[in-house]
Amino acid sequence: LARRPRRVAAATTMAILVVLGGLFGHADLARADDSKPGDAQAIEDISKTRIAYVITGEPGVDSISRAGLEGLTRFLIEKTALEPGPPAGVDIAKDELSFFPLIYWPIDATAPMPSQAAIARIDAYMQQGGTVLFDTRDQFSN
Repeated sequence: LARRPRRVAAATTMAILVVLGGLFGHADLARADDSKPGDAQAIEDISKTRIAYVITGEPGVDSISRAGLEGLTRFLIEKTALEPGPPAGVDIAKDELSFFPLIYWPIDATAPMPSQAAIARIDAYMQQGGTVLFDTRDQFSN
């Protein structure tokens, strides 16, 4: 561009900018018809830091898990600068785990063993920095 006359260089530069603007100028605009199923839940999950618990399918265990994490959430709000959202129940076999920095997993002796795919998902989550708190609830003590 430096060897060309100024008018040609300016016109070439302007043409390049117009082409780049056309290619990238609207890339960040999201349209309502671009949304996919589950996008609203994903946006809700990442809008605030939330602690999750594994849904066991046992109503008593799940309600205790939720209540305990709600208490922990209130404690964090009162004693720290963190203001987490409400706890979330997750299904380790199909929910996105990377949205949660900590997952509480109450181990229930009556619950079926997770599938190999679910175990692989938990393993990948932990390898990427996620923390799982396994609560055996003293099932394995002598």
